[in-house]
Amino acid sequence: MNGNQITRHRYSIIPLVFIVLLSGVIVPSASSTTLSDPGNRGPCEFEKLSLDINGIETVFYIPVTDTCGTWTTAPFPGLVFAHGFTMFGFTDGVADVDGNGEHLASWGYVVAIPSLPDEAEPRITDVREILDAMQELTNQSGSVLYQIIDPDSLAVVGYSLGGSTALATAARDDRIDVIVALDPVYHEGGFGGEGPPIWHPENEGENIDMPTGILGSPPSDCNAAADFEDIFDYVGATHKASYLISEASHCDFLDPGNSFCSFFCTGTTSPAHTRLSQRYMTAWLNYYLLLRPEFYNNLFGPELAQDVGSGAIEPVIFTQVKGLHGASFGNSAILTWAIYHQPILAGYNVYRRDSGGEYPSQPLVKLGVVGSYSDLDIESGQGYFYEVCSYDLGGNQHLCSEEIFVRGGEDHPLFLPVVLKR
Repeated sequence: MNGNQITRHRYSIIPLVFIVLLSGVIVPSASSTTLSDPGNRGPCEFEKLSLDINGIETVFYIPVTDTCGTWTTAPFPGLVFAHGFTMFGFTDGVADVDGNGEHLASWGYVVAIPSLPDEAEPRITDVREILDAMQELTNQSGSVLYQIIDPDSLAVVGYSLGGSTALATAARDDRIDVIVALDPVYHEGGFGGEGPPIWHPENEGENIDMPTGILGSPPSDCNAAADFEDIFDYVGATHKASYLISEASHCDFLDPGNSFCSFFCTGTTSPAHTRLSQRYMTAWLNYYLLLRPEFYNNLFGPELAQDVGSGAIEPVIFTQVKGLHGASFGNSAILTWAIYHQPILAGYNVYRRDSGGEYPSQPLVKLGVVGSYSDLDIESGQGYFYEVCSYDLGGNQHLCSEEIFVRGGEDHPLFLPVVLKR
């Protein structure tokens, strides 16, 4: 890495400058009681630094080692956050999402927010350049990031145009383990209409195979086509979810944001909506990148149900096992399915019911991370239905596959298991 000049970030708020320059620490540790809600600040203290990465001015938000308590410790996951459209430099994209960087750093992520151009392809190139730098600098003795980042634990997050930037980067870069897109927009001319696409998710979305969380808001002047809905359908990941924040505006995903967003995009901003955005963003990363199964409750379990019941969130969730097939060989049923290799997944539950019966509450068998199972206890001529569901490191079960039917005594060619890339 050549010419990486390190400077302290310059802040416009004098009291904050004073704190940063004296200690480098921005916030104290949160109490352990807040860890159940990822919408609150996390337990880590952090500092901000400004780095010039080969001409890309980038603000880094770095957790302070040994301030996170029992939550986590260095090396921390690395995350690049792509800001939104800046009206060709009229607004400060990095400053607009500064609060998101702080929030994620408080949860134990090294966050890099680069100052990006408004053109799509140069943005993608720059994000990949920052990923390169994070991997290199953490292994470079004397670097401010030395041994701070886990080079094998990387994520991208983005807002608006930055959301599409993050998605496009993930489609092309297999180093990325997890992605979150905040109200992504992939059309030009968001003000009151739908312009030509600046990225083609219909061509590249299938390549996005890592867990993908997408947050969205109802259409407004700056997301007139509600692009997040189209993008979600194109994403190829086995584990993906979209969460519509009801009555939110496109500007609610900014923190602290700017007055121009509300003026041009219409709609008021709400701290409650911003907190919801940060809750689901952080929970997705905590679950799939930090491998903390307790955040299942926020994404898929009781906490989500509470938000749905209050009308705050409208989710669309896909975590079903893909490619389930079955065949019988005498008194055996051979099942195969596609393995989704993700560290949060601990295995698969297989359920069986007889024709006309119901699935029992307990699985027929609990398996590890395998792609096949032989049921040796079926009767010739009798019909059976099966479904398979993955479960995580905490035993939480995801959505089940579509069911298949197998009749005992009907010999069929053996189906070989399918292995997905991730």
